[in-house]
Amino acid sequence: MKSTYLQRSEYNDILHDYQNFLFDELIERIGGNKDVKKASKNHEKFIKMTLTSGEKITLDTKLKEHIILNAVVSDIDHEQEIDNSHLGEVAKSEFDVNSQFMNFLASHTGEFQQARSKGKIKIALYQALEKYLGMTNSKEELQKIILNNTWFFIDLIDSSVTKYAKTRIKKDRIEKVNENWNVPTQEFLPKNYTEKKVKKCIVTPFYTGTFQTENGFIDHYLETNKNIDWWYQNGEKNEVYFGIPYTEAIKESLSILEFPLHFIDYETYASAVPKIDGVGPHQHVVFQVSIHTMQAGGSMEHYEYLADQLELPEKLIEYMHSVTGDTGTYISWHASFEKMQNKAMATWFPKHAEYLNNMSLRMYDLEDIFKKDYMDYRFHGLSSIKKVLPVICPELNYNELDVQNGTMALDTWGRMILDSDFDEDIATTRKNLLEYCKLDTLAMVELYKKLI
Repeated sequence: MKSTYLQRSEYNDILHDYQNFLFDELIERIGGNKDVKKASKNHEKFIKMTLTSGEKITLDTKLKEHIILNAVVSDIDHEQEIDNSHLGEVAKSEFDVNSQFMNFLASHTGEFQQARSKGKIKIALYQALEKYLGMTNSKEELQKIILNNTWFFIDLIDSSVTKYAKTRIKKDRIEKVNENWNVPTQEFLPKNYTEKKVKKCIVTPFYTGTFQTENGFIDHYLETNKNIDWWYQNGEKNEVYFGIPYTEAIKESLSILEFPLHFIDYETYASAVPKIDGVGPHQHVVFQVSIHTMQAGGSMEHYEYLADQLELPEKLIEYMHSVTGDTGTYISWHASFEKMQNKAMATWFPKHAEYLNNMSLRMYDLEDIFKKDYMDYRFHGLSSIKKVLPVICPELNYNELDVQNGTMALDTWGRMILDSDFDEDIATTRKNLLEYCKLDTLAMVELYKKLI
C-alpha cells in the first residue's frame, strides 16, 4: 500500500544555540556584564530589578498554594459574597512544582514546537542563572525562584525566543513516499498493555493500555462506525507508520464522519464568586447552544436554545438530546471546550451522563485541520475560526454582528439576566445573542463544505 509521510524539519524546534540569545537578553535587561567573573555583580543587579508597580525579585525557594480553611457566607440570597479570609498555606510537592514549571515553559515557546523546545529553554535558564548570576541553588530551587518571579522571566523568555526565531532558516518539510508500506510486524509496547478484543483492527492481536479516552474512542467510534472498514493505530510520524498526503488526508478524515453531522457550539457564563449552588469560582455554565444538523443527503436543520435565567443547564441538555438523538458525529471548533462542559454537566446531572459522554466520544474537532493540514499566511499563524472564516468564506462576517465574540456574549447575557438596571431591549438582545451563536455553527458548516 502507498504511504506518504513528512520528514520532520528541525526548524520547528528550539535548538541548543538558543541559549546565547537568552544569555544576551538577561545581561541586557539587568544591565550586567557577560564576563562570568562579574557574576556576583550581575547577581546584585538582578535582585534589584523591580516593576513600576513596585514588584521586586524574590529569591524565595518556597512555593506554596493557599487553601480555604474556613469560609463564611454572609448572605447567599443577596450579596453571595464569601469571606474566605481564613486561608492556610501548604507547600507544593516537588512533582507539582516540576509540572507547573514545565507547563510554564511550554506556554512560552513562541512559534516553536512545545514538547521538544521547552527542555532547551529550561537548560538555558539553568545555565544563565548559574553561569552569569553565580547562583548555586539546586535545580528544584531554581524552578521555584523562576516561578516566584514570572513577571521577569516571561518577558525574558518571550523576547529571547522572538529574537532567536528571526535567525532561523525556515525550511519546508520534505514529503517522502513509501510505495510498498505494510503493517509493522513488530511493535514494542509498555508492560501494562493488555490484549483487547476488536473486530476491525488490521493488527491481531491488538493491545492497548488503560486509557479511558482511547478505549472509548475504539469501542464507540472505530468499531461501530459503518463507514470504517478497518482501522490501524498509528505511531510516530515516520516511514514505519501509514500516512496520506494532507489534501487527501483532509477529505479522508471528513469522509468517515458518521451522519447526521451535528455542528455544535456552546456559550457559557462564569463569575469569580459563584452565583448558583454546585458551581465553583470561574467555572463555566452553559447558557446557550446552537446546532446545525446535516443529513447524509445534504439537508440541514438549525436548532438553538438560549436560557432565560441563570441555572444549571438541565433544560438545555434535554433540548439537545431531543433534537440530536444518540447517533451521528458532533463537530465543534476547539472541541476540548465543549468536552469540558459536557464533563461538568454529566457531573451535575448523572442521569444525562451517558448522552453527554457519548457526545464527547463522537466529537470531531474541525479546528485540528487548520492546525495541521490546511495553512494559509492570511491566518497569521492562528487557527481561530475568526481568522480562518474571512479567508475561506469571506461572505460570512462577525464584524456585522452586535455580539461578535464569546466574551461579549458572556457579558451581554450576564447583564441581561442579572443586572436589575439593564435598560436595553430584551427581545433585541436575545436576537443578537442567537445570531452570534448561530453564525459559529453556520461557519463550521460552510468551512466543512469547502473542505470536502
